Amino acid sequence: MLCRYVRKESWHRALVEIPLKFLCHFTFTKYWKGSIGQYFVFENVHPHPFKSFLSWISLETLDSSLMTKSISLPPQVRQAVLRQLKDIKGKITDGRMWLCEMGVTDLDLDRDIFYGQTYARYIMTWHIATSICSIGLTVPSKENASEEFVKNYVVATKLSGYCAYLLAFKPDLLPDDTYRSLSIARGTLHNAREYLGKCKSNEEKYKKLIKLGSSKSTDYEVGLLSEGSRIAVYFIDRFVDMEERWRLLAVFWANMMLYIAPSDRAVAHATRMATGGEFITLIWALVAHAHIIGKVQPPGGMGDPK
Repeated sequence: MLCRYVRKESWHRALVEIPLKFLCHFTFTKYWKGSIGQYFVFENVHPHPFKSFLSWISLETLDSSLMTKSISLPPQVRQAVLRQLKDIKGKITDGRMWLCEMGVTDLDLDRDIFYGQTYARYIMTWHIATSICSIGLTVPSKENASEEFVKNYVVATKLSGYCAYLLAFKPDLLPDDTYRSLSIARGTLHNAREYLGKCKSNEEKYKKLIKLGSSKSTDYEVGLLSEGSRIAVYFIDRFVDMEERWRLLAVFWANMMLYIAPSDRAVAHATRMATGGEFITLIWALVAHAHIIGKVQPPGGMGDPK
């Protein structure tokens, strides 16, 4: 309304100015409430019958409320993203390049899983891998964890849940095609329900997913579950020290937030700002001021690491 007021001289009169002053004085929504959405595929493998009924009668319009939750953005998450932006000195790239340069992943894993992936597949694959690593943690290991481990665990899991939330319910804020994002999110949930539907506990889910990742299956019926499981198995086998494993995952997801923020979705971000805003919108504005505009990756997915 303010933009229209400035542009139209015919509006520069008391009849318009008084209502505008009233609206500006009494704000009914905050620009950003300091919260982020969370969505985890494996937590929705066994939907509650009542939630399934509500989803059915609402033609899935209530799925965002039924399958997600909102949490206050942990300060360590915000710090991790800003620290990563400072460390890379504005040279944003996909996290797999950093993993290769640090010697964390080998080229065989990289070529098989990462080559040519789109943003949506990239996010979902790593969300699955991170979720499997999280499910594999036992209660004693969490209770005896160090402060650094807890911090990295929070950063990795909360950003993983937030990126999956954006993919499934706010795809217009991501640089990928909206239909592709929704298709991958819904298809992965369907595959997870088919593959893990008979599992009665997280332990059963974990064992079945680890077996899938170890078998290096390429069965299209499990889709990205196979690729995510392979990454999880690789991390679990190579990094027995859980502190190091979650340190790497935390850095990776902080980089992921920077990687998916630049886009040409200015209208979508501006619209979201007017109705509350999103964490990714703030990062988008930040990198845009640093003249990082548009998709970071070339068309058609990520290139060869060489």
